[in-house]
Amino acid sequence: MLLGAQHNAAVIANIPVGSGPSSSPWGISSDKTHVWVTNQNDNTVSEISASTGAVIATIPVGSGPTGISSDKTHVWVANGLANTVSEISASTGAVIATIPLASRPNAYLYGISSDKTHVWVTDNWYDTVTEISAATRAVIATIPVGSGPADVSSDNTHVWVANFFGSTVTEIKASTGAVIATIPVVSNPVGISSDKAHVWVANANAGKVSEISTH
Repeated sequence: MLLGAQHNAAVIANIPVGSGPSSSPWGISSDKTHVWVTNQNDNTVSEISASTGAVIATIPVGSGPTGISSDKTHVWVANGLANTVSEISASTGAVIATIPLASRPNAYLYGISSDKTHVWVTDNWYDTVTEISAATRAVIATIPVGSGPADVSSDNTHVWVANFFGSTVTEIKASTGAVIATIPVVSNPVGISSDKAHVWVANANAGKVSEISTH
């Protein structure tokens, strides 16, 4: 491409997922080989080939799956209405385990992030993040954060939590699970992503993205 030439991004395909028109795709994660999509109404995950766009499999998981995170080896699914996490083998598409979290009425799991060592899951109703060992599947800790935690992103060193109702971001040290800071953002953060140098926060109903320096 010539220097200065315009690159026009375009939609290549629109891929039907789930088992019907009401499948309600919710969360999505790509590991370069596959794309994984939660179908909230179907209680399934769609596995898509990243190279061809073909749906490879539709995998039953728990009730109301929301967030999903692939670390290339495993795929972790937050089952929003079941208070469980499904672990899927990325190579076979088989559900390896279903991990129950603490039984609490009306718990609503929302966001999930894996850094290969730990899996971090937000509970939007109880204002907590649950830390799970990726190796043993044991729950290590339940960490209080801000009001209405939605999304979560781990960069191996820190875990960043978007607190929707609190309009804040909680910073957690990944190695200890300790809350380091609570950072005010614009309004109702719903999505969050960290690249180690910066944290990017999508503020619902505000038309703005907050950029946070990690240094």
